[in-house]
Parts: sequence; C-alpha cells; structure tokens
Amino acid sequence: MAVKLTKNELKVQKDRLKQFQRYLPTLQLKKQQLQSVVMQVTAQLEKVEAERLKIVDGLDGWIAVFAENGSFPAARFAHPSEGRRLPRPQHRRRDRAGL
Repeated sequence: MAVKLTKNELKVQKDRLKQFQRYLPTLQLKKQQLQSVVMQVTAQLEKVEAERLKIVDGLDGWIAVFAENGSFPAARFAHPSEGRRLPRPQHRRRDRAGL
C-alpha cells in the first residue's frame, strides 16, 4: 500500500493508529476468550470420543455373538473402526390414517 506524503494523509494515518491502539486491547481479550472456549470444546470432544470408543469396544462381544448366527449377514456387523457403517433401517411411509 503506497502512502501519500501529504498533511491530510498524515492525519488519516494518525487517526487510524489511534483507533487501532484503542481497540487492540479489546481484540486481544476477545482472542483470549475464543482460545479458551476452543480449548474447552476440544477437551469435551476428546472426552466424548473416549466414551464412544469405550462403548464401541463394549459391543465387540455382541458383534461376535451375532456374527456366529447364520441369519445375520457378517458384513452388517463390521467393527465401526473399519470405516463401515450399518445400513439405515427402511421405514414405510404411512398415510394420514396411520396405515
């Protein structure tokens, strides 16, 4: 950005500097608050992810039980850590009477 060497431009630059110096502490405080919230949310996310993994690991025994039964296709009960998802259940559409 080229700066003009005039008195008017000098005044504009001084006014911008005063405004920057006035609002900088407020912006720094806001930045600290946002960083604090990000850290809290990150910690909460890690906690929830640990709980999810604990639950998934608890399902391993049940997955093995269902995998032994021939009426359940093995592909449907793949471990979630393998990146496979269970198929979504199909719901029938009902009319207004609920039929």
